[in-house]
Amino acid sequence: ALKLVTEPVLEYNIFYNTPDLAGKLVCRLGRQPYLIQLTMSELTELLNHKNSRIATQEDIDTAVREMFIAAGGHFRFFWDTELNRDEREIVSAFAHGKKLPEIPGIVLKSLVRKEVLYKDNDDYIFCIPAVKEWIVENI
Repeated sequence: ALKLVTEPVLEYNIFYNTPDLAGKLVCRLGRQPYLIQLTMSELTELLNHKNSRIATQEDIDTAVREMFIAAGGHFRFFWDTELNRDEREIVSAFAHGKKLPEIPGIVLKSLVRKEVLYKDNDDYIFCIPAVKEWIVENI
């Protein structure tokens, strides 16, 4: 994943203006090849337009927003088809920082099994932070 965000095309390296940006991007996209490839396509296009090979956080944020547009069908299918009504309610609440009084354990287990959330101590966290961002922006 790190190779893909630093060398998206053979003999075309992208550099980042701070050393941790490439790793943060990989984590933000949950190491998902499809999301990484789309984001890197958008980032490469943006940097080409700027005649630069050095990406900033602003460039990455722009590329991720463009990836959300390009992958809109993917995210919408996930939301409408892969999650049931109860799961959508819980995931939306988590994404928007709302607390639900009592969450059925079976629903949480299902979301963990589907790799939407993972349990970290007593908290549930999105496996792919970009999914949370998409939900906040679109749901």
